[in-house]
Order: sequence, then C-alpha cells, then structure tokens
Amino acid sequence: MAYDPRIQMSYAPIHAVHPVCAARNLAVNEFFLKSNCDMLVIFDNDVSPPENVVDAIVSMPEEASIAVLPYWVWLPDRRHTMPCFGYWRDAVMIIPDPTTLTKGWQEMGAGGTGAMFIKRRVFTEGKLTPPWFKIISTADKGQVVSEDVYFTGRAAEAGYPTWLNTDFICSHFHTIDLADVNLGTVLLLKRFTDTVKKRYGDHGIELKSLIQELQPEMEKAAASLREEVDHAEEIAKQQAADVAHNQRISKAAIEDAKKGLA
Repeated sequence: MAYDPRIQMSYAPIHAVHPVCAARNLAVNEFFLKSNCDMLVIFDNDVSPPENVVDAIVSMPEEASIAVLPYWVWLPDRRHTMPCFGYWRDAVMIIPDPTTLTKGWQEMGAGGTGAMFIKRRVFTEGKLTPPWFKIISTADKGQVVSEDVYFTGRAAEAGYPTWLNTDFICSHFHTIDLADVNLGTVLLLKRFTDTVKKRYGDHGIELKSLIQELQPEMEKAAASLREEVDHAEEIAKQQAADVAHNQRISKAAIEDAKKGLA
C-alpha cells in the first residue's frame, strides 16, 4: 500500500494497549486526528486483506462514510462461520441472507473492524462524541457489546451506516483460514442446489413432495443426530435470550452516548 501512487499513507503502529477499544481510540485521537489524513484504515492483526485492497479504498463511494471488507468469524457452539457485517436494526446487527448480497458496494449498517475504512468527517462533524470505541460489559456476562459493533451502531444511528464491498474478500486466521471454509460451504450448497434443480426442476416437484420422498432417509438421519439436534435447540433458545438481553444493553449504551451530544 505504501508504494501505491494513488494514496498517501501515515502509519501508526499501536501495541500492547488493553482493552482493544483503548488502542482504537488512541489511534483516532493521538494519530489520525492529529494528522492531515482523510481516511483511517484499520486492519486487525488476524485479518489479511486481498492484494488489491487499495482498489477498494479508492473506489469507496462518496456517500459512504464507513466501509468494511467482508470476513467471517467462527461460532464454536454452532460449528459454522458467520459474516462479521450486517444491517443495523433496533440496536442489533442483523446478519444478511448471503443470497441477497450483490457485487460491488452496497449499504449495510454495521460491521467488524477487521478491515475497516473510516472517513475523517465521522469524527469531526460533531454527530458522535468520544470515546468512539467502547466495550459494553456486565458483571455477570462479561462483554455484551463489542467495541466495533458499538462504534458502527452509534455511527449508523448518527447517519453514517457502514457499507460493504463483496468483491474484496478478506481471510481471517485462527487455526484455519475461514475464507476457505466459507468458500467450501458455498460451493457445497451450490452443488446441492444445482443437483436438486437438475433432477426435479422440470417435473413440477415441490418442496413438500421432495421432503415426503426423502422422509425415510431424513428420519433415519434425524434419529442418529437427535442428541445434537436437541443440544442445538437449547443453544438457539439461549442465544435468542442473549440477543434480547444484549439488545437492551446496546440500546441503553447508545442512548447514553446520544445524551452526551445534547
């Protein structure tokens, strides 16, 4: 990036500042706002952007004040990945249906800081107040709202919804590259969908009749997986309760931040 003639870069390494929200606030207040830079670019150290990431930066729409590049996080209890971006609705980040996403830039609402671009006006127009990033915790649950969702949620409420560009996929490294896991899942689902359409699409077969045809196999599989299904149901119920709990806390935190502008 430093050698790309389309951008001028000021580099501010931030090390050993805990919690992470302190490091992000330090980067904004002590480096970015004291520079003449137009955009703050954040890359988390476990996220690897694509080689052509500068194309994303320079193509960011003028009306977009905050943008993220897509990456995935791992949900160990549900054993699958989840996009770290979504719509902002009623103080909650709603993960979108992947089939509704289009190519290029599109308005979302909120997202993670793994690969995030923030224009200077977000911090200088007076619609937000510091601390920009803040972890919301409770005594019994620990972290309830992460600092990135808190920031992008507040920004969305202030008229700066986060944008997304699906043409620039990032890798997120833990023990494996989740971008590869996600790609494999997408290809598997596509292959299944194409096979079903090829076999049944021209014969007037509906979902109901297809389920009836496969019922014996499905019943056998369900019996062998009953314990996991029950466990997943328990997790889903708990997660629904957690979402409602976190939503109340998130709303309260954002309202408190808004009062600081009054």
